[in-house]
Amino acid sequence: DDVAPLLKSVVAAAAIGSVLVVAYGAASQMAGDGFTQMGWYFDPTEPNAGIANPAAAVAEQALLVWLGGVVVGAAVPLGCALAAWRKPVVALPVAVVGALATVAGAVMLRMAFYAAGLSVFPLY
Repeated sequence: DDVAPLLKSVVAAAAIGSVLVVAYGAASQMAGDGFTQMGWYFDPTEPNAGIANPAAAVAEQALLVWLGGVVVGAAVPLGCALAAWRKPVVALPVAVVGALATVAGAVMLRMAFYAAGLSVFPLY
């Protein structure tokens, strides 16, 4: 019962994180063709030398973004937070699973961004 007051904020944080990861994944998928149309390229170290097909590079990483970043990194932690909120007795083991899933999802999302050459620089 000592963690019960914190569980609402954990659920809220997990929900916000899930929405942001889904939004970023969707934006990166939809922006694949936009990089060449706008004259932007994926590699910030070689801004004048674009890759052959940016849309293909984004599509190749789609599985890692959606399964790794969204399912493992966002949906699992949200499910763990909801389970802990409904049943505070299991809060500690569920929190450990949620934390591990969050870290694993973040690593997979970063791997996808690195492999596709994505960064946040085109958003500025």
